[in-house]
Amino acid sequence: MIFIPFFFSNICNGEIESRCVILRNFDDERGIIYFHSDKRSPKVNSLKDNPQSYCLFYHKDNKVQLRIKTFTKIHFSGNVWEKAWSKTKLSSRKCYLSIYNPSQTISSCDDGIPFELKGRNPSISESKKGEKNFVVVENKIKSIDWLILDSQGHKRKKFFLEDEEKNETWLAP
Repeated sequence: MIFIPFFFSNICNGEIESRCVILRNFDDERGIIYFHSDKRSPKVNSLKDNPQSYCLFYHKDNKVQLRIKTFTKIHFSGNVWEKAWSKTKLSSRKCYLSIYNPSQTISSCDDGIPFELKGRNPSISESKKGEKNFVVVENKIKSIDWLILDSQGHKRKKFFLEDEEKNETWLAP
């Protein structure tokens, strides 16, 4: 699978925050976008209180932008979580072993990875300590704003996917 970066935005502490995340899975039948995160991240806590979110994709060669309104659910355990953790490479699992919480203020530049893991990937047993910090972020698509930039004329369309109904409408670009 090719891991595609995209921008994820939500309200965190009363402000809009965006960050680049990696698409880990897409369920096209159910309209769900998945990525992974650290349970200790401020975005995870804020999504529990306000699950409204946006995903922004852009393909520079095709000049296509997708602004996707989503409703987020966090998986801390269960089948979705287990399947994702089992597929996560050891090099990625290493991120969940940091002694620091994401966004925590620290006294100097340090990633918080234990000294004995510097310069190498953890073993499967060493990586198990990071399980408690790993979450799967599930984003159910509510609408998609599709824009294609074309020198012959831009095109824009909105797709609504709420309540099992699929509607679409053209918009001025």
